[in-house]
Amino acid sequence: MMSSPPEDAGFPPLKERREILNALNDELRTSREMILQDYSSGYGNLTGFKLSYDDAKSGKNASNWPFPEKSGLRFIEDEKFSILPNDVSSLAKQIWNTEETVVGANELKDSSKKHHDGVYWYNITGSVRGEFTQAEERFTEISMPLPHHFKKYAEYRDSNNQIDFGDPTQDSSSEQRAAELEFPIVKDGNITYSSGLVKMEILNRNETSKSKDSTYVNLNLYLNNKKQNDDHTINLIGVYHQSTGNLVGVTRSAKFAGIYALPQLNLEDGRFYNQTQELLNVTTNVKQEVEFGRVEELLDESQKCEFITYMHFESTDLTQEDMKRIDTELSTPLGRPTKDTPALNITGGLVYSPDCGLLLNITPSDGSRKEVHSNQLRNAIIFAVGLFLIQVALFIRQMNATNTPSTLSRIAFWTVAIINLVDGSLCMTALLCSMIFKNIYIQFAVLAFLAFICSSIYEMRYMIQIYLSQMNERTITWRTALQGTPIEERQEQQNQENQQNQEQGLPAPVTTPTPAAAPEDEQSVSASLYTRSFFGAIVFLFFLLNVLLWPRAQRTFFEYSICIIFNSYWIPQIYRNVIRGSRKSFTWEFILGTSIVRLVPIIVISLFDNPFHHRKDTRLVWLLTTLLVVQLIMLYLQELLGPRFFLPEKYLPKTYDYHPVLTTSDLESGYLDDEDRNIVNHKCKVDCAICMQQFEVPIVDTSMASNNDGTSDEGSSSSPLLASVNIIARRNYMVTPCKHIFHTDCLENWMKYKLQCPVCRNTLPPL
Repeated sequence: MMSSPPEDAGFPPLKERREILNALNDELRTSREMILQDYSSGYGNLTGFKLSYDDAKSGKNASNWPFPEKSGLRFIEDEKFSILPNDVSSLAKQIWNTEETVVGANELKDSSKKHHDGVYWYNITGSVRGEFTQAEERFTEISMPLPHHFKKYAEYRDSNNQIDFGDPTQDSSSEQRAAELEFPIVKDGNITYSSGLVKMEILNRNETSKSKDSTYVNLNLYLNNKKQNDDHTINLIGVYHQSTGNLVGVTRSAKFAGIYALPQLNLEDGRFYNQTQELLNVTTNVKQEVEFGRVEELLDESQKCEFITYMHFESTDLTQEDMKRIDTELSTPLGRPTKDTPALNITGGLVYSPDCGLLLNITPSDGSRKEVHSNQLRNAIIFAVGLFLIQVALFIRQMNATNTPSTLSRIAFWTVAIINLVDGSLCMTALLCSMIFKNIYIQFAVLAFLAFICSSIYEMRYMIQIYLSQMNERTITWRTALQGTPIEERQEQQNQENQQNQEQGLPAPVTTPTPAAAPEDEQSVSASLYTRSFFGAIVFLFFLLNVLLWPRAQRTFFEYSICIIFNSYWIPQIYRNVIRGSRKSFTWEFILGTSIVRLVPIIVISLFDNPFHHRKDTRLVWLLTTLLVVQLIMLYLQELLGPRFFLPEKYLPKTYDYHPVLTTSDLESGYLDDEDRNIVNHKCKVDCAICMQQFEVPIVDTSMASNNDGTSDEGSSSSPLLASVNIIARRNYMVTPCKHIFHTDCLENWMKYKLQCPVCRNTLPPL
């Protein structure tokens, strides 16, 4: 029997852990003291900053620090002393001076001008999306060995085949390590493509009283190529200066104590250097015991490239008071009147990696405050709630209109099933989002509840009714269905054939008896359909979450495929109409309403800016709109011209036509009594036995329908004159096989409940 591992399994012995933690605390204490040094003192003994860019180009080793030739020299922003190359620091100054001169005033000939007359953002918590390009020049990589106390634990992890950080006494550039191991080392953040997409998520901390208008920020950069199949995540800590809209950020790991160098990274001595000092003195001087898990985190971050970033946020058109009102309303929404919240725009930025030697230029990007994005999501959810309410109302009216077995037998089960799968998946998605987005939990919960009501109560109940009404239909192939007679007449036809064989003395055809299946009741059908529906929705949701991780090309292909499938829900009904020979199925209110309700969200997401950040895709909208319009036209033509109008004659089954062309010869053969045969202007008045109202039907005079040779063709139903009778006029009346004429609406409503003639009680063929 195996015993469970101890709680500290995977860690070095307790004594060594204490030594590592003590050394880490000493390093943190020394780093905090460096914050309070003068600008001229430089980086000092900060981890990762012992070598300047000029030292790295000269091939110096960090283990030989301090260098005698630099003793007594004052620090200035130059690659001789700074970790930044001169090209990078010059570009950073240009970014910070986009709207007004902030740094390097003596180096600039022309002063910059603000884009707007208002103030800069006070709080930049939000999300910004844009693109980046990588500089063609590859910079010299700066060696960043691990400190000795981290190396102890790294060696312990290396002995367990976890991580190899190299020798702390030797240079550990990626090129040298790759040469030693004879294969390239791919580090997270080591971008190899020339351009890509960037998403920036910013969390703005509160400023302190001494730091004035400088605030502490957390910045997460998500980099990806255009195909979105090579993503990198960079976590940075930085300082945002509210008075200028400038931001500087750095990463933090075991080999790079970037946070403590933030004052020096302000590019010059002065106001922002002092404010950053005061800010970090408060935020980093927190006396708390460092746990060993922090060592694990810092070592894990050391596997990535280190980064330094500079950005500039565009000014607004708002005054200081307007901006404060907006910030107050966004943080504590009470419905106060404020001006429109401007966009959170970045005019430009750079991301430089000293140890990987790469430079990324961020192009102008736009985004929004976190609260604004939440409000946009909230409005989108409310819009979706309204669409679900409309869909529920449509289903209620449709179920009331088709509440008999005759009308239910016309409805395609798979049309409702496709709609149900989409709504069930949306219910699961909304339920999952309600657990992720805490600030709009109520809205997502309401959406999930309505989607559940729509899919699991109304749609599922409708599916059960349809399934039960069509349960006795035999399984046939599509070819048999098209070439044969309607389903209800097939058994009658078989009986007639058997009777004819008996009269002729022929033996009845031998058929293999099929074991009778156990009858399904409503309870078993309901359990089966509910199980399949919920299981299908859950499986589809998990599959959809997996699709979100696919590259863009595969994701787009899946999006097109699934949208085409889910918007083809009228195709099963078109097929059902052909099989049953039915002109009508769903009400047109339901058909048009459902089509619009399900197409509108796709149009909004694909053509307009939306909180889901879906790309604009006009082609997808046109494709789905065309697909739906074609389906609707087919349904309309099936109702107008017949369900099988598009099929060749040889495939058409012999079904009864309730809308024949009436001729004078038909009237003479018993359609009407003698006293009712008053034909005026090719029309005859008829009494409907259902509503007891009189109406007119068009009559064709067969004496006028003659052939070219002068002979009459009264009995031909294919005469050009007969065929020219207005098809729409024929839709206003229905004629039964027993030669009784009724209003179309009257007889259709009658046949919903009885397939018997209202006059003579003869059996009527189904519609």
